[in-house]
Amino acid sequence: MMAGNWSRRAVLRGAGVGLLATPAILGRARAASSNVTLYSSVPSTYLTKLAEQFNVANPGVTLNVFSAGTFQVYQRLTAELQANRLNADLFQVSDISSFVELKTAGALLPYESETYAHYPDGFKDPQFTWVNSRSLATIFAYNSRAIAAADAPKTWDDYADAKWAGKQGNADPRVDGDALNWYYSLRQAKGVAFWKKYARNKPQIFRGHGAMTDQLVAGALPVTEQLDYIVYTARRDKQAPITPVYPEAVSITMTPLGILKQAPNPAGAKLVFDWLLSKQGQTTLSEINGIYSLRDDVTPLPGKPAFSSLNVVKIDPVDFAKNREAMQDEFVEVFGL
Repeated sequence: MMAGNWSRRAVLRGAGVGLLATPAILGRARAASSNVTLYSSVPSTYLTKLAEQFNVANPGVTLNVFSAGTFQVYQRLTAELQANRLNADLFQVSDISSFVELKTAGALLPYESETYAHYPDGFKDPQFTWVNSRSLATIFAYNSRAIAAADAPKTWDDYADAKWAGKQGNADPRVDGDALNWYYSLRQAKGVAFWKKYARNKPQIFRGHGAMTDQLVAGALPVTEQLDYIVYTARRDKQAPITPVYPEAVSITMTPLGILKQAPNPAGAKLVFDWLLSKQGQTTLSEINGIYSLRDDVTPLPGKPAFSSLNVVKIDPVDFAKNREAMQDEFVEVFGL
């Protein structure tokens, strides 16, 4: 379902009566068990491995995971909240506005974990309801067999040049949280004129990055918008002939992690929260997923530019949440969809 076809705020308002209520019977039954459930948009390829590592490091506790697209996970969560039948203990998706809305609705549990001290301001909630567990850089990449390095675009303006018309692709901000963050961030940095220029190239619009990356690797689309971790792992694990370009403005999509106030197993949820945000958890996630961790004692991945070297577009989470639907509507208009 397209994100614009349902009202996120209406769902949360409908759920509001039950958000602070006593958890349902199903939740009380699970609270005495050793099971903890995480709803996440981290791809299952990586999330399953992460859960396996947690379960090895924490005998007696079993982390179960549900992985799906950002907006699909959020819809499932809000439906459960509305029905007062919550099955998740923790929530982790690549959409900061979800956390703004859940916090406003009182659905997140404040937890003053010691892990907060290891993360920079701007990437954690001052009221201790979430920490950014995973940073995704939206860049672009080109097929090195189809485009010579000297001819490849170097900046976003190069990327939007008319010579690439019909040869590009990007994910759809209506269904992809990373793509929406990218659209919003570059609109902040370069204005809507950039998007109108790029839209004239008629890029292919994808529901996610998987099929688009396949097209890039095959050379069918020689240059596309990309998430840096996808390019990194494709080069590292599959020797894919694609080259990343970190341009003059880099959109960073946060993947916050928070504990739900109605968590069936709050004690277990805190254990998972602390481990996933610990040095061990973040090093594990960074290595298997190829992402940036902003924890201050995690060693950066080899072959990636230092996070401090990136010109990151800073965004206001509250403003992003307020304008998300307007940005999705504008995308449709600009791209003639």
